[in-house]
Amino acid sequence: FRVQGSGFRVQGSGFRVQGSGFRVQGSGFRVQGSGFRVQGSGFRVQGSGFR
Repeated sequence: FRVQGSGFRVQGSGFRVQGSGFRVQGSGFRVQGSGFRVQGSGFRVQGSGFR
């Protein structure tokens, strides 16, 4: 899948996020960036106003 927001992309299962200087790693992963979190496979994103 892809996510496009504040200038970043998400690609695939083992994916990368490039944007406000953060990383995403793995299946049970964390994202730390512009004040948001991503948790788990069925995940939430809290931050730039997207889900």
